[in-house]
Amino acid sequence: MLPRVDVPTLVIGCEGSHVHPDSQRFIAEQIPDARLHAFPSDMASSHFPFLENPAAFNAVVEKFLAEEPHGVGFR
Repeated sequence: MLPRVDVPTLVIGCEGSHVHPDSQRFIAEQIPDARLHAFPSDMASSHFPFLENPAAFNAVVEKFLAEEPHGVGFR
């Protein structure tokens, strides 16, 4: 299913999460043109970077949303 995603996608993970960052890397690799952002442990060390460091999380998401749309399927 993931290779069929045809919209801009940002996959977010944390190096310190109980969910290993390799799982987010795998997901990002399966989605065409997906972007991956893994927070280093000193910025967010849990599975919830939006709670642990909302300013950093929001900055990453805002940057992604502000970018020009790329690729097929963007609506």
